[in-house]
Amino acid sequence: MEKHEKRSTEQVEAENEQAQEETRKEELVDKQEDGGDESAGKQEEQKQEVEPTSKKRKTKSTETAEVKQTARRMTRNSKPKPSSRGPKEIIQFLLSDKALEMLDQLESGEDTDFHFPRDRLNPFQELIAACMVSKPFSHRVATRAINDLFRKTHSLQSPGDVLQFGHDKVLESLHHSKTLHKDKTTGQIIGIAEVCQSAFDGPSTLASLRDQASHDPAKERDLIIHSFKGYGPKTVDIFFRRVQVDWDEIYPFADAASIKAAREVGLDVDDADELKKVVDEAIEEKDDEKKRLAFARVVDMLVYLGLEKKAEQVESQIEST
Repeated sequence: MEKHEKRSTEQVEAENEQAQEETRKEELVDKQEDGGDESAGKQEEQKQEVEPTSKKRKTKSTETAEVKQTARRMTRNSKPKPSSRGPKEIIQFLLSDKALEMLDQLESGEDTDFHFPRDRLNPFQELIAACMVSKPFSHRVATRAINDLFRKTHSLQSPGDVLQFGHDKVLESLHHSKTLHKDKTTGQIIGIAEVCQSAFDGPSTLASLRDQASHDPAKERDLIIHSFKGYGPKTVDIFFRRVQVDWDEIYPFADAASIKAAREVGLDVDDADELKKVVDEAIEEKDDEKKRLAFARVVDMLVYLGLEKKAEQVESQIEST
């Protein structure tokens, strides 16, 4: 009898250890899902509490300099991949549908009337898309979820539209696109809409957010991180990469990941300014808006090609066109 009781106790302890291990794994997934952003935000808040109030905030030039330094650190020991293709040919390929097909973005049988990242979103939608792209699952899953959520028949153009659409329909959309962590992601999407509606007056342009940050990229970054749960530097980078089309104070923006991928496809650039010069020369366009659109598209493609480990395939793809 005593032996039986001892064996049962050991079984219970083993089950408890297994349950604790599963809990730790779930917590690790949640932490990865947020990209460490929430804890980063808390650390920044604590840092601000002990800093003198007279300390100057980052300026636009400081923000740009820090982004450039990060990109240069990541590429300092790497050389651009030798390429028989010139910069103009590479850029023109990155702007083509052929490049999107490398990422399986343009599936002929896809049941949607919207295609991310080819199609543009307004700043509010980009804020939600950045949240979804930053999740710890493949870009294909994130893209499928974004395409389904923002299909034209849903008409989710503003925070009010999302709130009226409601939690259950957002969750249903994520189920339809077979997204992971559906409940948590749904809560974040609704939370973004609620904050935009209450703190930033609700328009899809997020004009109030920009005004509160004095149209300063560094202040915009800080405000976004502190206003939206789960947002940190990497998620803001994703947002900045695309919203630079609409927010001229951000342009040109290219984070370390896009510069690294640029060098992998054969472009000899070290920062956003150098990449912008290459893009401008390749497209020979005078219209500023079209220049921003082209630059943002190139940056998007570079990042996704890098994530899919397909950057080095660009040259062979150009040869096949």
